[in-house]
Amino acid sequence: MSVEQIKPHRNKKVRTGFRFRDFFIIVLCLYGIYFCFNLFRLDILQTIYLQNVQPVGTVTVKYNTVQRRISDRVLWDRLHNESPVYLGDIIRVADLSSASLDIEGQQINLNENTLIRIQRAPDGRGLQIDLAEGSLDVTTNEIGGIIHFSMGGQIVEATADSTLNVSALNNHIVIQVNEGTARIVNESGENTEVNSGFMVSMDTDGTELHRISAVMSQPLPNARFLKNTQELLPVSFVWNRINLEQNDFLNLEIAADRNFNRIIQTAGNVNDSAQISLDSGTWYWRLTFGNEELSFGRFTIVEASGPELLFPIRDSTFLYQNELPSIRFNWSEVAEASFYFLQVSLLPDFVNIQINIETTATSYIQPVIGQGTWYWRVMPVFSSTYDGYSSFSQISQFRIEQNTDTTSEQTILTEDENIVMLEPLPPPPPPPEPLEIHLLAPEQGVNLSGLTAIRSPTIFLWESDREAARARFVLSRNSNPLSQPAIEITNPGRIVQINRIEPGIWYWTIEAWSYENLVSAAPPRQFQVLSIPLLSAPVNRLPINGTRINIESLRTRRNIDFSWQAVPGANAYVFTLFEQTAAGRRQISQNPPENRTSFRLENLAILSSGTFVWQVEAVNIGPNGSIDQRGSLGANSFIIDIPLPEVEAIRPGVLYGR
Repeated sequence: MSVEQIKPHRNKKVRTGFRFRDFFIIVLCLYGIYFCFNLFRLDILQTIYLQNVQPVGTVTVKYNTVQRRISDRVLWDRLHNESPVYLGDIIRVADLSSASLDIEGQQINLNENTLIRIQRAPDGRGLQIDLAEGSLDVTTNEIGGIIHFSMGGQIVEATADSTLNVSALNNHIVIQVNEGTARIVNESGENTEVNSGFMVSMDTDGTELHRISAVMSQPLPNARFLKNTQELLPVSFVWNRINLEQNDFLNLEIAADRNFNRIIQTAGNVNDSAQISLDSGTWYWRLTFGNEELSFGRFTIVEASGPELLFPIRDSTFLYQNELPSIRFNWSEVAEASFYFLQVSLLPDFVNIQINIETTATSYIQPVIGQGTWYWRVMPVFSSTYDGYSSFSQISQFRIEQNTDTTSEQTILTEDENIVMLEPLPPPPPPPEPLEIHLLAPEQGVNLSGLTAIRSPTIFLWESDREAARARFVLSRNSNPLSQPAIEITNPGRIVQINRIEPGIWYWTIEAWSYENLVSAAPPRQFQVLSIPLLSAPVNRLPINGTRINIESLRTRRNIDFSWQAVPGANAYVFTLFEQTAAGRRQISQNPPENRTSFRLENLAILSSGTFVWQVEAVNIGPNGSIDQRGSLGANSFIIDIPLPEVEAIRPGVLYGR
């Protein structure tokens, strides 16, 4: 083929005109843009509209993430402290989170993994909370009146001056009354009263379930106590036993984490009350009967013995010449305090109080204060949700004096006239100030991963306005870490590394001394090391649940093999064997953590006829040989079927052996 024959084919033009399909795609895209813009406009208009709507209450976020979706709105808002809530709002509380609602004077605590909707009660009297899932604690008063809760077709009315817990979990409903009275109203209008100290459990159809339980009357759900001394605070536990025999003794356990991996104290073989003394912090409790958990909860003990007085330094003296000085009072921050009372007096018994100030800050400047010896103290004040009393700090004192030494003078000659004017020398330099310390990281209220905190060093950063003569780093579970340090490092650098911090709430600060020997400390910062999630329970466990092993099988094999599937993240397993008895499970043996997914039981002499339970737990062993992460328990049962020997019946009139 020649070049001339090829060229026309090569230069052939391709038709690229505008097609109807292109027009359709453009219209579809424009419609999508309009639809999204309209949703955004409706969302904005809904927000603007709410500015003119009266809210029914406010929310206080206690832990982590709480979200709200306004009625007929497509987006979720993240709530903050004192955020308003409205009729029709849907509020959800995430995992490891908690919030408190103040609705028409009623206090409602929403626990983790809870979803509710706020609306007006059908009869128009008060509000109704639709509980879709989760649990909540409510405390009512005379002002707010009756509040209604709707769960799976059942209506619960919380009367005035009542405290109760309502939960909708695992397709059944539980109403537990700690104080006062609650009424359950079914679809036919029939009322059932639940009095203080009792509990009702029912399915979604309203059928009551018979189960053993214990209703805790003290402490109340999510109680908060104030500890105003250095001694441990005794906490009384009182509960009402339901469907339990008089000789059925219970166990009360107190732990520092909600998974009860770190149990602090245990009261065993108790009946209906116990008392345990604890330090400040957040604590978790549970009542158990055998292996069954009857009741559980959480409470907080807050250090309320008064803050540390930082400035003026004790027994310091302020000198002035012509004008009375202004004094800056400064003290350490007290966790969860609403505000502070500052009192300044000329007498140590504070009969003649000259300054009595209420402030939310940790400092106060008095513009003018007279000569003499002054005494001062500070008391933190907490909200009415706390049980107990706070106390004043230790009394500190300082003195203000006038410098009367005017013998030293300097001469100043003016340029206009030959006049000698005598005036005193400039005042002496101001007294040295203590160091200003700034804590940089971790930030206030940050949550750290539990696994990261025990496997990798946690980094603490701080700085000061000038070099310190000496300092110390303090880490504690106490809200006043300087009083009870758990970890203390002398003269730390500006970067501090702490290995293996256990889960829980921690406080840290830096205390430093200037070269003039003036001491100062930064307000403590709080952070939380989250609980370590459990590893999954091993699956594909063999022998399967309910396996029956007869005498012939035991004679043939002379052992029993157990196996399971490996769990991601686990490097060891704990194998435990129990015997099922009428009184519960009795542990026969337990192996230490081993990196294998099978176990052979060769000592069959420890088994007898009956039912046995074998249990395996996946764990993760850290570099130091300790268990860093535990797992959910996987358990199967098997039956040893050994027939009893037959005994020949004694026939009447026949005497054996003769």
